[in-house]
Amino acid sequence: MSTLWKLGTGTIVEFQGKDRSKVFNNLATQDLRELSAGQSLETFITDPKGRAFGHGMAVGLQDAHWFVTVPDQASRLVPHFDRFIIMEDAKVMDR
Repeated sequence: MSTLWKLGTGTIVEFQGKDRSKVFNNLATQDLRELSAGQSLETFITDPKGRAFGHGMAVGLQDAHWFVTVPDQASRLVPHFDRFIIMEDAKVMDR
């Protein structure tokens, strides 16, 4: 007997720009600097003190990276990531 689970909509945070890997990597527990299109890695997102702030999948796309996690997290995650973009060429968006 098979069971089907409805997972719902989830949260997708998109990183764009030439420094997207650097910004994403600086706040993740996985090494995401070499994340290429078609690759995905499970990772935690940390706060400045190294505590877990989020958990999900880092997904490499051709011109962007996605962080995919549980529903209703964009309002926390987008400002958290955006806070650490100072001089980098990167943009963070809720998808």
